[in-house]
Amino acid sequence: MSTSSQPSTQDPAAPRVYRRRSTVITGYVISAVLLVLIVGLFSEEFGHGIFPILTEPAIGLTLILMVLLLNVWPHVIIKDRCVEVHNSLTWYEVPYESIRQIRNNRMGLMIHTHRNKTIPLTGYGTGSGKRMFGHQAQADELIGAIKSKMEFLPDDADEDAKPIRHWETRNVIALATMIVLSVVIVVLAAQTYH
Repeated sequence: MSTSSQPSTQDPAAPRVYRRRSTVITGYVISAVLLVLIVGLFSEEFGHGIFPILTEPAIGLTLILMVLLLNVWPHVIIKDRCVEVHNSLTWYEVPYESIRQIRNNRMGLMIHTHRNKTIPLTGYGTGSGKRMFGHQAQADELIGAIKSKMEFLPDDADEDAKPIRHWETRNVIALATMIVLSVVIVVLAAQTYH
C-alpha cells in the first residue's frame, strides 16, 4: 500500500505525499546489505596505505546513495493546483489541466499531457511480467487521487498549461560529489598501493 504523510484526520485539502512502501523498504534493505558489506570488507586493506582503506567505503557509500535516490526518494505530491512528480534527479510541476491521461503500463505509471509530454512516475515503476500486477492497488490509489482533483477543473481549463521540470539540485550535487570523490580515491589508491 502507498504511504502517505497525511493522516486521515488532517485537512483533506492539504498536500498528500505518495510513496510506494515496497520500493522504499527494498531500498532500505539493499542499503543495509551494502553497508554490511562495506564494514565486512573494510579491514582487509589495512597496511596498504590510506587510499586503499578509503576505497571500499567511498564506493560503497556512493552505491548506497544511488540506491536511496532510485528507490527511497521518488514520490508524488498531490496539491490543489498541480501534481508534483519527484523522480531521482528531477521533479515536475504538472498542472491538472495539462494532464490528458495517467495510466499504468508495463513500465509503470506515466502521465501523458495534452502537449504530448510523457512524465514517468519512477517511484511507481513496475518492470514487466507479473510484477506489474502486484502493485496495481497502489497505482490505482494514486491514479484515483489525481483523477479526483481533475474532476473539479472548470470546463474552460487551459489544456495548453505546460508542465515545468526542475532539477533536484541537492540530489544531483550529492551524487556528482560522491562519484567524483570515489573516482579520485580509486585512482589515488591504485597509485599509492604498497
